[in-house]
Amino acid sequence: MKYLIATLTWTLVALPTAVSAEPFNADLVCRAPTAELTPHERLRAVSMDLRGMPPSMEEYETVTQTGTVPDNLLEAWLDSPEFREQAVRWHRGLFWNNLENLRIYDRKIELNKTAGDVYWRREHARFYRGGLEKVPCLDEPAQWDAQGNIITSSGVDAYGEPIELEGWVEVSSWFAPDTTLKVCALDAQAALVSAADVDCGTKAGLSEHTCGCGPNLQWCAYKTKDAVLRAMAADVDQRVRRMFLDGRPFTDLLTHTDAWVNGPLSHYLRFHAPLSGGLTLLPLSLPKTQVPALDPLDEGSWVSLPLSSDHSGVLTSPAFLLRFQTNRARANKFYTDLLCEPFVAPPGGLPPSTDNEALEPDLQRRPGCKYCHAALEPAASYWGRWQENGAGFLAKAEFPAFSPACLDCATGTPCTTNCSSYITSALDPSEEEWFGYLKAFLFRRADHMDHVDLGPNALVVRSLVDHRLPTCVTQRVAAWLLGRGFYPEEKAWLATVAQDWVQQGFQFEWLVRAIVASDMYGMVR
Repeated sequence: MKYLIATLTWTLVALPTAVSAEPFNADLVCRAPTAELTPHERLRAVSMDLRGMPPSMEEYETVTQTGTVPDNLLEAWLDSPEFREQAVRWHRGLFWNNLENLRIYDRKIELNKTAGDVYWRREHARFYRGGLEKVPCLDEPAQWDAQGNIITSSGVDAYGEPIELEGWVEVSSWFAPDTTLKVCALDAQAALVSAADVDCGTKAGLSEHTCGCGPNLQWCAYKTKDAVLRAMAADVDQRVRRMFLDGRPFTDLLTHTDAWVNGPLSHYLRFHAPLSGGLTLLPLSLPKTQVPALDPLDEGSWVSLPLSSDHSGVLTSPAFLLRFQTNRARANKFYTDLLCEPFVAPPGGLPPSTDNEALEPDLQRRPGCKYCHAALEPAASYWGRWQENGAGFLAKAEFPAFSPACLDCATGTPCTTNCSSYITSALDPSEEEWFGYLKAFLFRRADHMDHVDLGPNALVVRSLVDHRLPTCVTQRVAAWLLGRGFYPEEKAWLATVAQDWVQQGFQFEWLVRAIVASDMYGMVR
């Protein structure tokens, strides 16, 4: 990264000073007379922006004596925990790491509780006990025969269908370690491997009658989804905090490979992710044996988790990948909020197209669509090794760009599990030549084929070299601190700040300081 920054510093000397368009219709706005903040007004404004609270009386007195906001006071604020939290909140607005409405658990591993405080897996009930109605076990202690098999009692459900009911056993659980719980005996089974030699800690184990929730109910969940989703979102917050605590540049947020896990997220990765469906994290970014074993109830302690060089900071974090669930959405977010280049229709709208043109499967060539997709499709390819509708990582060793087995799958032979990530069917004859390739390669031009393996890191580097990313981030930080958009005559100032920020090594505190210490910040529009 130091080499990259040095190279960028040299490169940007000759770059133009243009920035993206101002974020409002400047020609339609009536400008208020320009007024300069008094020293006390400026002190309050800076304190509210950097710390989220007004200055103390002692700080007001300091400004009264000096007539200005002292540099040492500004430096102290930029080095304060309050500023770090303000910056964390700003980055939340940038990355949108809010996941509270997502569902990441397979219902079959979620426990419910009866009126008699007996825990059972409602969505697994018919598999264990038969019938058409989902019923729990009997509210009585379980019994076993001489061979160690659970004894069941025959009955019928509300539909008159035969069912077999067992009792409960008392067990210690990972989510309530200080007490014992009554759990239906079939759900409480602790075998690691089924009678058919299937690993009970995998999704295949959910189809095994002799697999239960495992030791301490480790494979089952009870009201833990929210804590895991909070942890995925807080992983991004932790990366922002470490940027300040470790003195890292802003670019590390987009390129560094370390992730962060706390207790709930660690437990999820080790035990629940391998069983989950829907918005899955499978394949995991690293073997679950490398995830540290933490207290599953401890949300406040964090451990760094080093990932492979394929990863690219927040852009490949679970929070980002699950918040933006298609590669096009991920690229669109990057272009819109980090390059200030949203994909929008041209003035006057899109041109009309014929019926035949509208059937063109390659959006890079379809009339109208190509206006955006000629750039969006190659950009989306950078996320080609991450699952869509999930956050699984398709490592090169296990998922090569082309799979002969998946080519055979497309032509009628049985498909392997991995082939779900490959092109094995076609809606148009032009897609058939891509059979056997990872889905991200569909319709890629020769000069874009390397995007999939280069990953988002390459997109970040390219947008640093052409200065789009530092220019856009500077504009967004300035808009946050000034509380407004920009007038045409202010573009040159923004461009100068952006170039200086590059020369300062992308230190976020330097950028903030440069803006709040500027004459521009002291002017009221």
